Order: sequence, then C-alpha cells, then structure tokens
Amino acid sequence: MSDPLIPLDRWPWVPVRWSEQALADAGSDLPAALGLREVLEHSHDIVALDIAEPPLYAATQRVLYALTARVTGLDEEGPGDWSDRRLEVLEAGRLPAQGIAAYFDRWAHRFLLHDPEGGRPWMQDSRLAQQCDARNTAGVNKLALSRASGGNHSWWVHTQDSSPVPLDVGEAVLNMLGWHFYGPSGKGSSRDVNGLKTNSMKAGPLRGAMSYHPEGQSLFVTLLAGLLRPQSAVRREEDLCPWERPDLPDPDAVPPALTGPCSRLTAVSHHAVLLLPDHQEQHKVGDAFITWAYRTAAIPREDPYLIWQVSQAGNAYARPADAGRALWRDLDALLLAEAGGRAQPRRPAVFDWAIELSDELDTPLAVRALGFAQEREQVRDIVFVSGLTPPVLAHAERDNASTAPAVGRLRRLGELYGRRVIYAVRRAHLLYSGEEKAKETEAWQERAGAAYWPRAEREFWDRFRTLDRERGARAEAGLDAKATQKAFRRLAFEVYDEVTAPVCHTLRGAKAVAAARMELFGPRPKTKGGPTNPGEAMPTDTPTPRTPVPAARTAPEPGPPATDHPDEAGPGTPAARPSSLSSSKAARYRAYVGWVEKVCAEDPGARVALRQGAGRGRKEVATMHRIVAPWLPEQRDDVEERAFYAVAAMIANRPRHTFQPAPGAGTASAADTGIGATNGTAEDAGTKPRSSLGAAYARAVNDQLLREDSAEARLDLLTRQSLNGLHRHLPSSMRHLRQAGTDVDFAVLLADLTWWPTQSKTIARRWLQDFYRLRDAAKQERAQQRDDETSDNAPDTD
Repeated sequence: MSDPLIPLDRWPWVPVRWSEQALADAGSDLPAALGLREVLEHSHDIVALDIAEPPLYAATQRVLYALTARVTGLDEEGPGDWSDRRLEVLEAGRLPAQGIAAYFDRWAHRFLLHDPEGGRPWMQDSRLAQQCDARNTAGVNKLALSRASGGNHSWWVHTQDSSPVPLDVGEAVLNMLGWHFYGPSGKGSSRDVNGLKTNSMKAGPLRGAMSYHPEGQSLFVTLLAGLLRPQSAVRREEDLCPWERPDLPDPDAVPPALTGPCSRLTAVSHHAVLLLPDHQEQHKVGDAFITWAYRTAAIPREDPYLIWQVSQAGNAYARPADAGRALWRDLDALLLAEAGGRAQPRRPAVFDWAIELSDELDTPLAVRALGFAQEREQVRDIVFVSGLTPPVLAHAERDNASTAPAVGRLRRLGELYGRRVIYAVRRAHLLYSGEEKAKETEAWQERAGAAYWPRAEREFWDRFRTLDRERGARAEAGLDAKATQKAFRRLAFEVYDEVTAPVCHTLRGAKAVAAARMELFGPRPKTKGGPTNPGEAMPTDTPTPRTPVPAARTAPEPGPPATDHPDEAGPGTPAARPSSLSSSKAARYRAYVGWVEKVCAEDPGARVALRQGAGRGRKEVATMHRIVAPWLPEQRDDVEERAFYAVAAMIANRPRHTFQPAPGAGTASAADTGIGATNGTAEDAGTKPRSSLGAAYARAVNDQLLREDSAEARLDLLTRQSLNGLHRHLPSSMRHLRQAGTDVDFAVLLADLTWWPTQSKTIARRWLQDFYRLRDAAKQERAQQRDDETSDNAPDTD
C-alpha cells in the first residue's frame, strides 16, 4: 500500500502542551500535536513541547531554533542591532506570520516524509534506496531509541525484531532526529558509494552529552531565548540547513562547512537515514535504512547548548549526561561566566544572549536540561536524563555579579560533602568487613548517594531562593558561608549514620564506623614520615563528619533512640527517644533517680536497704519496697518494675560520702514531690551532664582512669547480653566505673533497661557510638576546625 505525500510542515507530528488560556479559549478542540509550520504560528499559545524522551526533545528544539531564526530574520546579525530586532519580535508577542508563510511556502517541497519521485524527503538521503542492499535495512526497532533492538535495553519496550510494530509518523520522525544527534558509532546498513562498500558509522554530535536550554513561560519566548547571535560574516545564503542545500552532499567529500548558527544546529549528523513506508498500513513507517553520512572526515563537534570542560589531558569535552547528577550541581556552570574548578567548565554560549533577553521579561528564564546517558564509543544506551530549574537566570553573573560567589559556594559545598559521605561509608565497610570490593560496599555507597543528593538538592534550592535579584549584595552577605557549610555537613552526617547503623550494635562495627566517620571532615594533614588520610588517595571521593562534642555534655531525655542517627547536637549525643516514652515518663525517671540519690545521702538506713538489692532480684530484698514502690508507674510491666529496683540498688551501692545533697534540702517523701504511683509528675530539674553508659566509659578512658581495651571489653560484654544477663553484669560494671571516678546517668540507664527486651540492638548501637564518638571528641574538634578553615577553599573537581 503506497503512502500519500505527508507534508511535515502541516502534518501533526510535534507533541505540544497548550497554555491554560489557549485551552480556555478553544475548549477541547486544540490538537495534541502540530506540524512545524503550526508550531511556529501558535508558539505564543504553547507552553512547551510535550515530547517525553529528552534526546528527541533536544533534537526537535534545535530544528525549531533554526526555523525561528529563519522566519524572524535573526539568522543574520544585520541590518541594525540584532538584539534590538529580537526585542521587537518579543514585543510583538508572536512570531511573524508573514515570515512563517514565506519560508514554508518556499520550502514546502523539502518537508515531505517520503518522496516517491526520488526527490528530497526531509532530513533524509533518498540515495540510500539504491546505495544500500534492500535486504540490509535497520528495522524500526533499531530506529526507535526506546525500543529493544538485538540485546540492547530489552527492559524498556518488549518488542521482537522478528515481528516489529510499525511506527506512527510522529514517532518515526522524532526518532530519526534522535539518530542524527545521538546515534551510535558501529555498524549500520552497508552503503556502496563509488564502488566502495562499508557499514561503519561515527557517533552523533550529542551522543552521551547533556544540553541546556533557556526556557520561558511560552514556547515563543523559549525559541527567542535559545537563539545564538550570528557573527557579522554569516550570510543566510551560505549558512544552510540540510533541506535548503541545492544538492545532497557527497559522502566521499569533506562535509560542508558550518558557517553559522542554522547549519551548526541542523547539519551536524554523521548518519544518513531513509524512512520506508509500511506496506500494510498507511501513515506508518515500517522500516528504515540507517548508515554513515561521510566516509572519513568528521564534522566539528561544536554546540552552543553544551557545557564544555577540560579533561586532565587538556582536551575539551562536553559535560556528559548522568542520571545520578541532579541539575543543581550544574547551576553555577550555567550562571557564571567562569565557574572555576579543575575542569574549568564553560557556560553554554547561548546563555550569553539568553541572559540579555531575560532582563526584558516579567518572569526570569528557567533552564531545561536534556540528555541521554550513553557510551560514546560503544552501542550502549543507559537512561534518559532531564531536569528543569525554577526561574534562575535573574541570578546570572552578567545580570547580578554579586551572587556569583554564593552560587559557586552552594554547589561546591553540596558536592564536597556528597563525595565525602560516599567515600566515608565505603571506608567504614572496608574497616568492618576487610573486603574492599565487596558487593555490600557498593550497596552502601549507592544508599549514601541516594539518600544524600535529594536532601542536598532541597537544601541548595532553599538557600538559593534567599538570593534576591534586587538586593544582591545583601543577599550574598546573608548567605552565610559557615551556615551553608554546616547545613551540608549535617546532611552528610545524617546520611552516614543511617547507612552505617545496621552494624553499629557490635563492637567491631561501631569501632569501624567511628574510625571512618573522621573521613567526613576531609583529608587530614600530612605528617612527616606518617601516613596521610585515605581520602587523599581519591580526590574526587574525599569525605567528612560533624560537630565535635565536649567531654561532658547534656544528654536528652532517657529512652532508646527513635532514629538510626543522632541529632545535630553532636557526634556524642544520644539519639532522640521514641514517642512512646512520653515527656511525663521521662520526667518521672529523672525525678526518681534524683529522689533515690537524695534519700541515700540523707537516710543511711534507706541506703543500706537499697544496696542490698545490688545483683539480687527485687523479690529477694523486701526492704526496698517501702522506698521504690511509691514511684512505680501505675501502667507498667515486669521489665520496667525490675528496672526501677535495679537502678535504685546500683545508685545506693557506693559509699555515703559520695552523695552530695543539695544545700538546704530537707528530707522529703514521694508525696512531697507530687510524684506517686498513680498520677505523679515532676519537673526535670537535673543539671549535671547526662549520657549513656557508653559515654560514661568514654569519659573514664579520656580521663585516663580506665584503659581503652578494658572499657571496650566491658561494653562488648554488656551489649551482647539478654535482659537477665544485663541485670547480672551491670552491678559489677557500675563498681568498675565508680572505682574509676566516673558517674553514670541512671535516668538514661533506667530507660535503657526498660526498653532492652525489644530495642537491645538500638540501645547497644547507641552505647557503642557514644563511646567512640566521645572517645574521639578531641580529634573531631580539631578536624572540624580544620574543615571550617579549608572547606570553602577546597579544590573543585568539576
């Protein structure tokens, strides 16, 4: 079945998204797709293209840029000032209808999908029908970038080469453009030119790259903002799009020169394509030839929509598309004329002129990023990549240079702590498992990246919004460098603690995690004759931890942690308690411990009665009941009751002179305090430092009252006990600490004993984390000071 002529200037193949106003005016009569002519005619009523695949979006956008330059006369610098002429088009509110009609009336015969007369189908080479073997077509599965072809990305769309499904006109044309810009190198259809037959192709100019496009409130504004100012020598008669050339280029000759923006946008393909109509259905493409366009010479890989940067070998290359890299990490390279850094990124050339147009708009331009993560030299397609920023070009350097340091600092610090946390979790797993390339190591790194980057993105945009276009200098002053650094460092610590939490309930795991945690503070200074920080071996992956903790600190209310990471109070601070431990219950625990200490200090008989229960069950020591029973909560289980008795016995099990009653305090009873067995409450008036059992051991080691290996052995023993074993070993551990002159926060211990049957791993993790973090507090304080002094000047790896 032969296909009728399909004019792509009018055939609806470009998906568009209409503005709300246009939809309200026209109701449901607006088509979902338009031809190229109609896209330009209605661009002021269109918000944006509605193409799902980012590479096809980018390819179509480039064609529309070239057409916009033609119909507006902005394809040459003169006559008059180019910027003034563009502003006149902007003020008109739409692309000139006369220019659109004149252009497409002239070239309508070159916008046909098929040309059975052997003419010039649009963006295709009709000679392939004779130069290629009819039995060696590529097939529509290979033409469609999102379809499975051979063994590639078969998880995307389940199709088979043996029974291909024909493509609609729109799908076929969009994917043809995708091949021109993103097609791979390798083997295609064999093409015979001048007696020499070969099938070797070169990669497309945008393959594997990320392109960045200024975007306005309408497609009309977007197309004007995306135009590049031509050089004064550019002439439209020479700067030709492929369909405007009088003849098809010679495949054996040097490719035609790119003399201006229109040819640079559309005539850069290394592939030749010819779409073949389906023989069963009309308006379908059933097959295609895909092969090489030029045998030897290469087209210069220049593109004004790419970020160009410099490799370590000094070669310029386009920033690659990376699905794991959020768009905010490229923002300073888009807004700043010179973003700096090791890679020396260059802002896309089009942004110099987009910034100029942005000044004339009520709403600044945003940036749309479009790319395809691919192997440039291999036939390996990975994933589509896209992103859209808020309106940001008001903060571009030419417009508001005072924001430049702030934008660069935001991105640099966000990436710095991202690299550090990924390296730190890898280091932690290596210390824990001893296996550098274990699968679990990669899993930890992936978890750290997946947790950190979205949080860092939110932090970035929250801080970026504080930059005010009208108050640049004041906004820059308000975007405090140290506050920004602390914010990203806090995120890194949160993620590090979350990822490493599963192994911290064992001594080996907690010790490894504490050691690797230092990597979050960055490279340690080199010592003469000594090793350097392992992070220095990987400058792009160097990590860092959080705020140091003083040797004595105030702990939060007692109870097991609700989360897998500590709060921002510091590395040694116990985590928050679960909501089930109410503030009234926490206050009860604190008041109870204070009451027992007061009774022991003032009543020798009560102290003796209580200390008899040390290491013995509450049922064996009846003398304790008169003191402990009034404080027992009405709603309690056997575990909590047992904890009340055990803690009272351990408090009393020390010499009387060690108790220090408050000056002027008299003897009181439970009733005097307002705390009873039923509805008592009390104010938490404790002022001495409170902490977990692990922190108590750490203070003893820091004060050189206990050996570190002895403290580690004690903690290791306690964290591996059942509830009965814990009650059996705790009295001797308390004596061990007391002999070393170290006190314990018994209110925290009371809550830990209450929760032990269900939260033993969580509590053990907290004990061990507190021990190592407080043990290394001095190191962390020095490391943080060093980090505070150096992070803002840290080398940029971008």
